[in-house]
Formats: sequence, structure tokens, C-alpha cells
Amino acid sequence: PKSLRKESWRMMSEKKSEEINPVWARFCQVQIEGWLDWITSIHVNSYLEMADRFKNLKSKIYAYEWLIELEKKSNRFKEALELLMVKNDLVDSLEMAENDRKIDVLALSHELTIRENSIAALREIKRLNEQELYFKNIIIALSTLVFLFSFGSIVLFYKRRVQTQKILAQNAESKLLLTQLNPHFIFNALTSIQFYLMNEASKEKALDYLSSFALLMRKVLEGSRRTYISIEDEVSALTYYLELQKVRFNNSFDYTISVDVSGEASEIMIPPMFAQPFIENSLEHGIFKMDNGLIEVSFTQKGEKIIIVIDDNGVGVGEAIQRKRDHQSMASDITNERIMLIKKLYKQRVSFSIKNRLDPSGKTLGTRVVLELPITPNIV
Repeated sequence: PKSLRKESWRMMSEKKSEEINPVWARFCQVQIEGWLDWITSIHVNSYLEMADRFKNLKSKIYAYEWLIELEKKSNRFKEALELLMVKNDLVDSLEMAENDRKIDVLALSHELTIRENSIAALREIKRLNEQELYFKNIIIALSTLVFLFSFGSIVLFYKRRVQTQKILAQNAESKLLLTQLNPHFIFNALTSIQFYLMNEASKEKALDYLSSFALLMRKVLEGSRRTYISIEDEVSALTYYLELQKVRFNNSFDYTISVDVSGEASEIMIPPMFAQPFIENSLEHGIFKMDNGLIEVSFTQKGEKIIIVIDDNGVGVGEAIQRKRDHQSMASDITNERIMLIKKLYKQRVSFSIKNRLDPSGKTLGTRVVLELPITPNIV
């Protein structure tokens, strides 16, 4: 019994658990059935003291059960009843502790359930967000496709519009080609060539005249197919034209052409055939029937523009309009049409003006035409 008691104490102090109960139960059972009741009472009280020290309700209940049995064997029923009441209080306390533990378990289970529900709700929110993001991506993709389609349609529309405007520009160039060398001039030129050919002494002059006429036609046809030509080519074409007109008008007028540019005239490009229709107007309506007519043409560079000035000493704008009643001239209309097309196609400023030249007293000295054309490097 002594060694068993030491072993029980060791287990009680080391493990502080209910593993001592079977050992003490066996020891106390033997003592209760034997003759050493007083030894058992001491040991049970020691056990009760240790159970109380370690706050082990179950061990205390076991100890009180043993004490109750000991009191009953000793016929001390009153003491046994008192111990039974204490034991019942301990049982109630144990049940309350068990209930508290169960409540804690239920509370923990409830909290876990709430957390699981929260996790499930978060997962559902995540799923809905992913679904919303998916639909947003679809909407963005569709919007991008619609934008690209619209942008492509606008670009295609713009290209077609540019092509249409280019066709209109070509039509305007064709109209200009038909009007800048009008049938009267061609007929008169060919008549002069025929006259020279019929006159034996003038055959050489006829050949020169025909050669100049062919060169002029070539210059005109080449210029009409190009968007820009050099100032050198423009001056050359005007020179051929005015020389032929001098022959036609029996040298009744004279002309000058001057060029004032910062570089080579062959390297500066301008829109072609703008000056010729106005020179023709000067010849047909300004200095017509004059013996000392004069036409002065100048090309002056100002920055990225060429200013063309055409002066004559004719009758002026008002009188020329009266003389044009029987002659339909479309130079101004075609020039305006070409100016609008150049503005639309190339976004460049082009302008022209026509006014009378006046002396200090207000007398008309002739007509002045001023053309403002854009220039470009020779990349054509």
C-alpha cells in the first residue's frame, strides 16, 4: 500500500489528469473491502485534497463517493448524507461545466458556420464579380470592334471623298486645257502657218512658227497632267504662247517676264497654268487693237508662296467687261474652281484678285491680276 500511494502521488503531480482515478479506485476498493478503514479514509482525504488542488471535479466526486461508502460502512449515515449533498453539488457544478463546455462548442460551431457562410458569400461575390468582369470585357471588345469599324468606315469614306475630289480636279484641269488655248487662237495660229507656207518667201518663218506652236502644245499637255510644275517650265510655256500671239497680232504688243526667287527656278514647283488664262484676257480684251500694248508678268517668292502679277496697259476692267459681251471667257470661274480644289486637296491657301491700275489722278492705266500660289520642293 505504501508503494501504491507513492505511485499515485507521482501520477497526480506529473499528469494532473484523471489517469489516477483507476489506480485510486482500485486501491480504495481493496481498502473498503478489508479491515483498514482508517487507512483508507486518510488516503481518500489525501486524494480529495489533491483533486481540490488541481480543481478536478470528477476526482472530487469519486473521492466523496468513497467517503460516503466509508461512512455507510461505519454506520454514520448522517455524515454520509452530508457528504452526499456535497457530492450532488459537485455533480451539478460538473454538469454546469459540461453545459458551459457544450455551449462553448455550440458557439464555436455557430461561429464556424457563420465564417463558412461568409466564405461562401465571398466566393459568390467573387463569382459575380468575375462574371461582371467577363461581360464588361465582352462589352469593351464589342465597343472596340464598333469603334474600329466606324473608324475604318470614316477612313474609307474620306479616301473615296479624296478620290472624288481628285477626279473633280482632273475635270477642272481638262476644262482649263480646253479654254486656255481657245479655238480662235488655234484657228488663227494655223491660218498664219498656212499664210506663211503659201508665201514662198515666208516658208522659213512658217516652219519656225509651226515649231513654236508644237512646242507650246507639248508644254501645255505636259503641264495639264501634273499637279506641280517648275517655274522654269511655266515661264517657258508662257514665252512660247506670247511669241505666237505676237505673230498673230503682228507685233502690236510687247511683253516681259521676270523671276525673283531665292533658289533655282527649276527647283521651285507651283500649280501649273494659272497665269495663261489672264494673259489671254489681256490680249483679247485689254490691249486688243492697240499698237503699243504691253504685258508684264512677274514671279516673286515670299516665303513659301509665289506671287504672280500680270499687268497690262489696256482699257481696264470695266471696259474689258463691255467688250466681252460677245465672247464667253471662263478664266475667272475655272481659276476659282481650281483654287477651291487645291484648298480641299492640299490644305493650302490660294487666292487671286483683279483690279484696275490707276494713276494719281484716278485715270485707268490698265489691269492688274495678282495670283498667290503655294510652292513645294521639286519632288514631283
